[in-house]
Amino acid sequence: NKDSNLPTLAYRKTCNILEGGLPANCQATTPNPYKGLAPFIGTGFYTANTVQKFQMARPFPQYNGNLNQRGLNQGKIWYNSMQVTYNQRFSGGLNLLANYTWSKQIERWGFTDPYAEVFQQGLYYMDRPHIFKTTFVYELPFGKGRRFGGGASGFLGKLLSGWQATTFFNQSSGEPADLPGNVLMLKDPKVKDVDWKAHQVRGWSPCVLRMDNSGNVTPQSFSLAAGCGADHANYAWLLLPAYAPNVNSSRSPNIRKHHAFTMDSSLSKMTTIGERFRFQLGLEAFNVMNHNYYGRETFNTNANDANFGTIFPHRASSQNGYPRQVQVRIKLFW
Repeated sequence: NKDSNLPTLAYRKTCNILEGGLPANCQATTPNPYKGLAPFIGTGFYTANTVQKFQMARPFPQYNGNLNQRGLNQGKIWYNSMQVTYNQRFSGGLNLLANYTWSKQIERWGFTDPYAEVFQQGLYYMDRPHIFKTTFVYELPFGKGRRFGGGASGFLGKLLSGWQATTFFNQSSGEPADLPGNVLMLKDPKVKDVDWKAHQVRGWSPCVLRMDNSGNVTPQSFSLAAGCGADHANYAWLLLPAYAPNVNSSRSPNIRKHHAFTMDSSLSKMTTIGERFRFQLGLEAFNVMNHNYYGRETFNTNANDANFGTIFPHRASSQNGYPRQVQVRIKLFW
């Protein structure tokens, strides 16, 4: 969607200190022309003596805020990948199926600078450049026609036959983390070795400079406390003043959320009863290694917060994943 109630780009430049303007030009007030008018009863316009000049510079100043124009059909998402599949049937009832996908998903959606109609373009939130999956299926060598107990018949033959073990492995990259929208990235802020087992996991640098509306640049207090120092060269972020447009894409390929290796396994037995019925008993285990996963959580994007760039795993939603689960399954086919 697009905001159709913004002042012109030329006017925004008079307010943006990075383009030679001053925020005070837009924050100054002017007499409110809507005060006491019946159509504005229940709004701030009805009682306020003054309004900001920025509001009066909108195409429709009588509307306090955005007017979103939807359905423009200007967005785009595209996906490119290389997919490799390997399938091998070994002797003795062992089958291997492996799949590797190398991919990239890009989105062009929204605006980094809606005044100049500069689109935001970057990684789609589901981008996972590397996905590797492997499945092993092993028909156990017991029972009729197998290495052990091949001559067994009757009840013993049915007990020994039809056993199958399956294991599924899944390893993939984490999804790209959301980036702050009002902060300029001065250099790659990625933490080299993220400690995903820490009480507070840090995904990117805490070193943030703040530019106030007068153009003065100072380190954030929590950045100094984190040891970033007074040398501005050590800083990875610049918190922008009012009216400065966003310049970052929504996400960065260098900063990704948590990912985890997963393994699911099952042991099943198929038994034939007469010519019509088959009975299957299965023991299934999901997340066998009991690995924790909180890849739905995103790092704190508030550059005024001391927890900027971190997450607390103990606060993670239970919707992220599940602990090891074991279940018994019974099926009857006819």
